[in-house]
Amino acid sequence: VERGGAPTLAGFLTATGYDLEDVYRAGGWTPLLRAAAGAADGDATDDDLSRRLGRLVHVDEPARLRAYRDLIAAARAGRATGLGARERGWLHMLAFQLWHRGELRTAEDTVRELAGRPAIARELEELRAVLEERVAWSSQRYPVDGWPLALHRRYSRREIVAGVGHVRPGDKGKVPQRGILKLADQRELLFVTLDKSGTQFSPTTRYRDYAISPERFHWETPATATPTGAARRYLEPDAGWAFYLFVRERPEDAYAFVGRVRYERHAGERPIAITWRLDEPLPAALFDRFATLRPG
Repeated sequence: VERGGAPTLAGFLTATGYDLEDVYRAGGWTPLLRAAAGAADGDATDDDLSRRLGRLVHVDEPARLRAYRDLIAAARAGRATGLGARERGWLHMLAFQLWHRGELRTAEDTVRELAGRPAIARELEELRAVLEERVAWSSQRYPVDGWPLALHRRYSRREIVAGVGHVRPGDKGKVPQRGILKLADQRELLFVTLDKSGTQFSPTTRYRDYAISPERFHWETPATATPTGAARRYLEPDAGWAFYLFVRERPEDAYAFVGRVRYERHAGERPIAITWRLDEPLPAALFDRFATLRPG
């Protein structure tokens, strides 16, 4: 399994039995490949970018991965390629993953930078091939107009805030750490971590969140919320707010985009326990994982 006389990433993983994550814990494929060949020290920026490509190992969206490949290949060949809104959004997401400090780069700058680094362009393509082999189901749907986020696919917080336009090119990168993010147009993102046994969760933030069924999800508000306070927006379907759910099993995981959810009922206060109805049912694989930690 070679390309141009050098082993490919997929070939290396097959031959050695290592996991993809092992490669990026070791610093990335490009420096590992160079070290195996006994070559002298390489470009420090390439090495750093190779390590940062490890931030993409959760990506399970073939269309996005192929768009990166095609756009970079076109730029390397000197071909002009128009960017649609979705492709532009995907590139903003990629830029925020790779360069999360300072101002967010434009889509054009991102393509230009990666196309100008042959080793990184090659590694990204080899990474794409490995990641596509992991995809468990093939359908890709984009339920929210203007958001390049596919239903039930996995994203980091940086990718999400860039994808929904909360961070735009020229903005200083910022990532919300709370479990909710209000957008300017009365849309709100709900970030849920199911396993709260880690030390980063205090007893007051260990809310009980879990899938009740493929169509319903149990979610608890922050501990201070009451039905007559600011949390009323969750309980009044006609108030004009739209809510979108992102769920991960553990703090180190990427979030699955569950889509829009709508109020069905609630109970209690401080926190309020809300049952959401999902616009789109969870696939069986996600439901099994998201229901694992429910009480009883």
